Amino acid sequence: MPTTAVGGCDACRASSRVRSLTSILVALCFLSASGPIYAEEDVETITHGSNSNGEASSDGDADDSDSSGDENVDTITHGSDDDSRQTSSEEETGGDGDVEIISHDASSDDEASPGGSSGGEVDFRGSWGTTTGIDTRWQSNEDVVEWSSRVDLGLEYDLSSTSRVVLEGDFQHWVAGQERSEGPNLLVNAADPRASFEARLGESYVLWRSDRWTLRAGHLVTAWGSTSLVRPGDVINPVDGRDLSVMGGGQSRTLPQLAAEVGYVASDWSLEAVVVPFFKPNRLTVFGRDTAIATPQNPLIGDQLPITSLVDRFLDRSRYEEVQPLLQSTSVPDERPKNISAGLRATATAWNTDLGLGYYFGWDRTPFLSIDEDLRSLLGLVAEDGQVLRDFDLTGFFSRNPEALELANNLGETQQQGGSLVSSEYRRRHSLVANVSRYIGPVGVRADVTVSPEKTFVTEELEATRRTAVFGALGLSYERLIDGRPLAITLEGYGLRPLPRESSVNQWFVSDDELGPEGGELALIGEGLYGVAAAVQWRLPIWKLDLQIGGVANVSSGDVILGGRLQRQWRSWLRTGIGGVVYEGPPPEERLSLGGLYDRNDQIQLTVGGDF
Repeated sequence: MPTTAVGGCDACRASSRVRSLTSILVALCFLSASGPIYAEEDVETITHGSNSNGEASSDGDADDSDSSGDENVDTITHGSDDDSRQTSSEEETGGDGDVEIISHDASSDDEASPGGSSGGEVDFRGSWGTTTGIDTRWQSNEDVVEWSSRVDLGLEYDLSSTSRVVLEGDFQHWVAGQERSEGPNLLVNAADPRASFEARLGESYVLWRSDRWTLRAGHLVTAWGSTSLVRPGDVINPVDGRDLSVMGGGQSRTLPQLAAEVGYVASDWSLEAVVVPFFKPNRLTVFGRDTAIATPQNPLIGDQLPITSLVDRFLDRSRYEEVQPLLQSTSVPDERPKNISAGLRATATAWNTDLGLGYYFGWDRTPFLSIDEDLRSLLGLVAEDGQVLRDFDLTGFFSRNPEALELANNLGETQQQGGSLVSSEYRRRHSLVANVSRYIGPVGVRADVTVSPEKTFVTEELEATRRTAVFGALGLSYERLIDGRPLAITLEGYGLRPLPRESSVNQWFVSDDELGPEGGELALIGEGLYGVAAAVQWRLPIWKLDLQIGGVANVSSGDVILGGRLQRQWRSWLRTGIGGVVYEGPPPEERLSLGGLYDRNDQIQLTVGGDF
């Protein structure tokens, strides 16, 4: 990145270095609230059949007969497990005597005998899909069309009656563009196109079982808890928060990571230990998309620190995806033994109720941000001036803002003395996770709660703080097969409550230097985040149509994100659908919320996909 000095002075060179740090700073201000929000929006995880990528579809071919295909729909699954890892823990009738309700808990399908074969059986599966999203309101500086495509492949191979190998991978492509100022807008010729491609290893592992012992090692997803939409118990794996559309492409929010699990199963209780040797961060979009953190509509970023001006000036759009992870933090835990994460969980069944209690010692995936006060003041002057971000004329900037020269000199002295101007690092986090679930007739009742004594948040003044936080969810689910057609309804209420800074609990667990300044309002969360999440999936009685609706309403902030899709399975390898996503919320300048921040990004979506 080029720099400019004024008269060769150290102060001006320090100011040039400050300019190069601006893009890092703006990427960090809202990471604290991203974790629970993304999990709450993952409402597409209610599936039926064996579609491993989380999209609702019928299993097997849909032929021209009028039969609803009872043999093709034999389970209704729910929970956070898109890859169908979980096994059914109980089967009950819902009062009709012939309705089978199958629930998924935290034990693994693979912990059952892998088919009971002597080895050599191979199960291959795959799916493909592409979604075209067209913006409902074409406005300047936003994408009017997006295409996202994905291919998922999976392979299971039984080595013996007690061992199995599972391999999964996916290939994802995304492209978007803005409205053309000249000529016809044909979507395919959108202006300012941006694209990305990613080949990613899915959940892939080796399983071995002997008697009551189970060992699973590889690229794993470890799901704790019992709720299926909000999932407060998902404290082990990172999440993919790059797609905020509620029904977006059937894409799983949970990312697998290198890990090993050891389990022991008794008659009515079990123990599971998990070890994660290396740190893996969340995947976020900092800039370059309409649902990025740094957007012109974000009042704490767009007007004060316009990262897009810096990006457009110094970075070609072909490098956007490679730079995203670098802007999330200035350092990450390296691959040393001291940075290992581990947890232990016990589950039991009593009075027809599943109980679970786990403890996990890992990393908070919201980086703890620390900014030098002089640097903060200088960045404020840069944002207020505005012009320097367009012409990068430091001589003019210092002439218009003489106080900036003293701040730049102070920054130079701080660096010469070995001080840090910007620090953004991940810190350790303890998590205690408890869950309870049972069926009352056809209704599943589930509750999860996670207590974290030191969880990282960011205030609206871009200052980090750690607080003791309680995150819980209570859910109800109803699953039926009506004339061979599946119906699944899930409703969950949730709450995230960081304790006040002055509370005795925070004084006990959190050090003074991590509590942050007094009176800071937490970004996006405030005193707490409360709301409801819901999902409905139904095979309609006409034309073999599948209806999916999901949404999140944050009552505390007054924003809503709602998505839906209506699709038909023509053959096992072909299904088509139409849907959309709607964001609603208060104006960002009044109350910052995801629904209000992305209110301009409502879409109509056309999908094509299938299984093979």
